[in-house]
Amino acid sequence: MPSSFEHEPALTVAASNTTAGAAVKWVAAKNIGESLIILDSGGNGRIGLAGDLDLITLTANTVTVAGTVAATTLTGAGAGITALAAANITASGTLPALNGAALTALNGTQVTSGTIPVAQLGSSGSRSSSTFLNGANAWAAAGRETTTIIKVSIESSPSNTTLQNDNELYFAMAANTTYFVELLLQAGGTNDGGGLKVGWALPTGATYKAWSWGMQNNSVGTAHVSTNSHQQGDWTIVTGASGKNCSNLLIRSRIANGSNTGNAQFQWAQEASSGNAATMAAGCVMTYIVVN
Repeated sequence: MPSSFEHEPALTVAASNTTAGAAVKWVAAKNIGESLIILDSGGNGRIGLAGDLDLITLTANTVTVAGTVAATTLTGAGAGITALAAANITASGTLPALNGAALTALNGTQVTSGTIPVAQLGSSGSRSSSTFLNGANAWAAAGRETTTIIKVSIESSPSNTTLQNDNELYFAMAANTTYFVELLLQAGGTNDGGGLKVGWALPTGATYKAWSWGMQNNSVGTAHVSTNSHQQGDWTIVTGASGKNCSNLLIRSRIANGSNTGNAQFQWAQEASSGNAATMAAGCVMTYIVVN
C-alpha cells in the first residue's frame, strides 16, 4: 500500500510560477502554514514556503540555504567553511593544536602571556648569553659593560715587604673569562728607601700580563715598565733606593681566568722594609671590563 507521501500512479502538478517545471503544495491540517516543493525547469529542487519559494535550493552535490540554519548539532569536517568571520566564533573552550602557518596578521598586543622561545626570534646571528637581538632582527655581540671601583679609605703598609690584599680594589671573576683592568693609584711613602711593589692574587689557573707607568722623582717619566705572565707573582714599581719617588701610578693588566671562579685581588707592599709606611690613598680607581 502506498504511504501517505506517495501517489500511484505518478502525480503530475502544473507549474505554479514562471521558473518551476512542477510544484507540490502541502496544506497543513491544523492551519500552521503552507509549504512547497518545486522542481524547476533546470532539474534543480527547491523547498520553501508559499511566500518564499527559495529557502532551500538543491543542486548537484550542493544544498543552499537562504537565511539562518538553526541546529542543535552540526557534524562534518567543516572544510568548506571558508569565510567565517572570527567575530562570529563566540563559544568558550580551547582551540586544538594547530600549526598557525596561515595566521599572518595577529596583532602583537594580543600576545599577553607566555614566553616566546628564543629559537623563534631573530633571522640571523648566533644566540648566546653574550649576544642580544638588535633592531635589524639579528643577534649581535652585546656591548661591553665597564665596572668602576673607587677606593673610599686610605690604607697603609708599614715595614712590610709581604704583599697584602687591598681592602677595596678587587672584583669577582667568572670562569673561562678574560678581563682588562686599569688602576689609577696614588701611593705614598715610596721615597725613603721603602719603595713599592704590586701584584695580583688570582684563582688557580688564571694568568696575567701587566704594564705600569708613573711619575718618578716628581717629574714625568717611566717609573717601571713590566710584563708578567705568572699565575701568581709581584713586580717592583719603585725601588727601595733613597729618593726614588713615584706617587701617581697607572697599571694596566690583562687577566685570563681559567675554569675556577674567584676574585681578582690587587695586592701591594713595600719593596724594602722601611720605618715609614707605604700608603694607598682614598680615591684610587679600579676599572675593569670583560673582553671575551
